[in-house]
Amino acid sequence: HPAPMAFVSSSLPSLRAAPARRATAPSTAPSMTAASPSRRELLSTALAATLAATLAAAPALADGSISASTKTRARGIYGSRVMALTDGVQALPDLVEKKEWVKVKKVVGKLEAEKNAFALFASGAFADNKPLKKELGVEEKKMYAALADLKAAAAKAKGEVAAKAANKAVSAFDEFKFKGEIKISEFADEKGQLWSNEYDFRRSMNASPYKEAKE
Repeated sequence: HPAPMAFVSSSLPSLRAAPARRATAPSTAPSMTAASPSRRELLSTALAATLAATLAAAPALADGSISASTKTRARGIYGSRVMALTDGVQALPDLVEKKEWVKVKKVVGKLEAEKNAFALFASGAFADNKPLKKELGVEEKKMYAALADLKAAAAKAKGEVAAKAANKAVSAFDEFKFKGEIKISEFADEKGQLWSNEYDFRRSMNASPYKEAKE
């Protein structure tokens, strides 16, 4: 009968040893949990580098978006609106001298209605020239401040005050046109084709694609 006891006693150590081997096995294998933070860290670093490069390139992309056609379009549309006000502005001193207050108020009203044309011309035609855009803004403010004084003086028929305000308005208007290079084209009266495709800004201004020279 000793043999069965020997079998049992010899098998017990083997049963106890098995769990020990299973318990130590995970410590020798690579840990997937330990590897995951490393991958996340690499991805985060790569994303951060990409974002930094994108932000650094943003100003260059913004500058590149200011095309010559964009500036030409602003000059054509808003510059034409400013130019169309010339006769009215130039007539202000004479109207004040003649005390034609109703006509003075009418001219001032037209200029007030076209205020955004001055701002849009400066911001569009000189989008890439901040110093000049700022100068145009200064002249615009001077002109509209003078027009406000003129309007108030005209309402009370104060000739002397109105005359000074009218002259200031004319001076600022002329300076705006000079700095913005708003002038009649040297080819304005020549016969020729003005635009040749449906995307030209002059199409939306109801301008004919052809112009006959003045006799």
